[in-house]
Amino acid sequence: MQYRTRKTGLIRTLFVASLLASFTLVSACEQGPTTLAPTITGTEVDLAGPQWLVVNYWAEWCGPCRHEIPELNELDKPVAGPASDVAQAADSSAVESLAVSVLGVNYDGLVDQKLVDVSERMGITFAVLATDPRERWGQPLPSVLPSTYLIAPGGEFVETLLGPQTRVGILSRIETLAAARE
Repeated sequence: MQYRTRKTGLIRTLFVASLLASFTLVSACEQGPTTLAPTITGTEVDLAGPQWLVVNYWAEWCGPCRHEIPELNELDKPVAGPASDVAQAADSSAVESLAVSVLGVNYDGLVDQKLVDVSERMGITFAVLATDPRERWGQPLPSVLPSTYLIAPGGEFVETLLGPQTRVGILSRIETLAAARE
């Protein structure tokens, strides 16, 4: 009987170990796709982070894109305290510090050093993604440049803005969208 108990104990141990291994594999598969996206500098950006994302599609040959880039560079800088120029433009004094990050996506699909070189020539100081994240939000390739996706904190696609944007205009729109989500 003692032999039988050892054998039974061994079988139970093996059974429990195989169950634990199965649960580990299944839970790893259920975690879903990563929310991290690589940038051209080798860092990663969380596409489902706590801030609003302004995902801008641009191309070197696009004149309005070149005109818009300084505005996006300014938008990507942290807003400290009330943004009075935004409040005046939006006819609201409720604009507080908004957590906003700008991400660029090259429309032409450039990669590696070509993408780095073009980004530098364009004077882009905000993060440029090494890959196009639009499929994450189920969006088609933009048909108008520049195009800008507004992504809410947590990674939810909210809206597409077509044509060149301004810092004040984007902040005003985000303020309106944030208030509607409360």
